[in-house]
Amino acid sequence: MYKHTGRVKKNFDKAKLEQPTFGKTTNVTTMIEKIQLEKAKLMKAMLEKVQYGKRTRGAGSIENSHLGQKTDREVLLDKTTRREVLFDKTNFEKLSSKQHGSVPLENLGFGMFGSEKLSFEEFCSRFHSEEVCIEALFKSKWPKGYCCPRCGYTRACEIRTRRLPLYECLVCHYQVSLIKDTVMEGSRTSLTKWFQAIFLLACPHMVMNAVKLAAAISVTYKTAWLILHKLRFIIIQANASMLLEGTVRVNAAVYGRPYNPTVHRHKQEHPLLVGASLDPQGELTHIKIKQLLPEHLSPNGVLRYGTDHFVKHNVSSSKVSDIAIETRRYYLRGYQPLLLCCKRASNWMNEVYHGIGPKHLQAYLDEFCFHWNHPMQNVSAINRLFQLAASTKTITYATLTRNDRASLKQVLNSSAA
Repeated sequence: MYKHTGRVKKNFDKAKLEQPTFGKTTNVTTMIEKIQLEKAKLMKAMLEKVQYGKRTRGAGSIENSHLGQKTDREVLLDKTTRREVLFDKTNFEKLSSKQHGSVPLENLGFGMFGSEKLSFEEFCSRFHSEEVCIEALFKSKWPKGYCCPRCGYTRACEIRTRRLPLYECLVCHYQVSLIKDTVMEGSRTSLTKWFQAIFLLACPHMVMNAVKLAAAISVTYKTAWLILHKLRFIIIQANASMLLEGTVRVNAAVYGRPYNPTVHRHKQEHPLLVGASLDPQGELTHIKIKQLLPEHLSPNGVLRYGTDHFVKHNVSSSKVSDIAIETRRYYLRGYQPLLLCCKRASNWMNEVYHGIGPKHLQAYLDEFCFHWNHPMQNVSAINRLFQLAASTKTITYATLTRNDRASLKQVLNSSAA
């Protein structure tokens, strides 16, 4: 027989069970009324936002408003509330100057960095919001105004129902995102953080790895790592388009100390070919360092096929006047400036990144060459990297993290394309 042990017994009285257990807010009618009230407030806020957008963006760019005539933009805004701004080549500058009166239009583009001495704080204050970054990216993506990628028409409407605007062509109705075919495509990271990462990677006086970048722009390590590798990928594409010319010297080198200087290579030795263009005084003006595939190697050095492949993809055949190649392994009488340059690249990778494996080695070598070449050619690395970011397609995380040999070949071939 059940015996009461002194604990509080649950009351299963029928009248008690019929009472609501969550208080008065559980009334279905009350909950529905609250939901409808919240929806009404949300719709009112959205309509006020649209009306505010019409007043702020439409007022400064309508030429015939004092005559009481509706322009194309007003007609378009009357038709739908989600399409807010009409872009074409004639009114883009007027609209941008009205929308961002505190920042001149010429300072919104990527040609603003005439000097490498701009501090990170000054950069962050200049690109302080998403709107400013959107205008800068728009001007870099379409310097002469919007142009439909499908039909080439120069007028479109802007759709601002997403985090970043869409541009719909007024003829073929093709919609294109602002980050389409850019290094930022598919990323959920804000444009301000992307801009800051581009600036930090391009600055010659800043040494930046994923740990430091994650702390600088307040993202996770994985996000910082992916951003840096996407930027290095577009650097690979840029370096591939700039060929050596004039007087050219090519020398074999190795990343990683000579663990076993015999006919057998150590697995941590990565054979390289480093080439450079020389000025009349014999100084290096443009360098390229390329990782070699196993089929390009012989026990004593580099096969003729490997050197021919390097020359074909990295030396301009029509603009070269003199070329000398040294590919023997551990040959100490090679061209010393090239060997010293490769040693400097090795020390830089070991100090900043604490050693690099073969899978991503080419990306870091191209980053080193990018920082070396631009000061020699009196070209701003920051301007160059911003232009590349706005005009180069990105690489996916899956492609970067693939562990097969085909992914390594893909990166090496893209660096030689």
